[in-house]
Amino acid sequence: METGKTGKYLKYAIGEIILVVIGILIALSINNWNSHRAYKQNENYLLNEILNNLKEDRVQILEIIQARQKAKTSTNAMLSYIKTDAFNVDSLSKDLAHFLTFERYYEVSNAYEMMKSTGLKISNSNLRTQISRYYDYEQNKIKSSIIDIEQNFETLMNNDNPIRNNLAHMDKDVVMRLIDPYDINFIHTLYSKLIGFKDNNGGTLNKLIAFEAINKELINAISKELSNP
Repeated sequence: METGKTGKYLKYAIGEIILVVIGILIALSINNWNSHRAYKQNENYLLNEILNNLKEDRVQILEIIQARQKAKTSTNAMLSYIKTDAFNVDSLSKDLAHFLTFERYYEVSNAYEMMKSTGLKISNSNLRTQISRYYDYEQNKIKSSIIDIEQNFETLMNNDNPIRNNLAHMDKDVVMRLIDPYDINFIHTLYSKLIGFKDNNGGTLNKLIAFEAINKELINAISKELSNP
């Protein structure tokens, strides 16, 4: 090595090292960017699927709310006239149909189950908590409340009693034709069932309305998250 050129070689070597380090940092940055981009794509895909599931869930919930509201109106109506000396049999047939109709709730959660199976965590921690609470708690709670209504009616319709024995024709959601609408045992049994059902149905209806609001809030939260770049 010629005298006086040592400094130049050192500067050159240091420069090469710096370039290599910069190249590595750029490569890592690109790799991280690609990984983040791929993660974000997967996250957005799952959020879109969850959003679709929530909208399907909402359709069911709104239909069940409508049915429970009809049951509430008919229950109150029958309690006001069932023990009177005379009542309109056609009105009773329609009110009885609303009273005896129940709905099955099939929760839609396949996208959430997919998210859990893949181990993907939503980057927005608040949204992540909101989603897991909806599926692991709120959805199960409302399903249990709806099943409670169903089981009460299944017990009523599967056992010998004056209400079941008086049914001549059942046209679900429309009319319940009776053999003898004025049968005293039927009237007393129906009145007793209506008293118990009023609070049960009212409680379920309130829970459904609250659940519908939670569903709507989560739909809006996910839609907002997906709109962010």
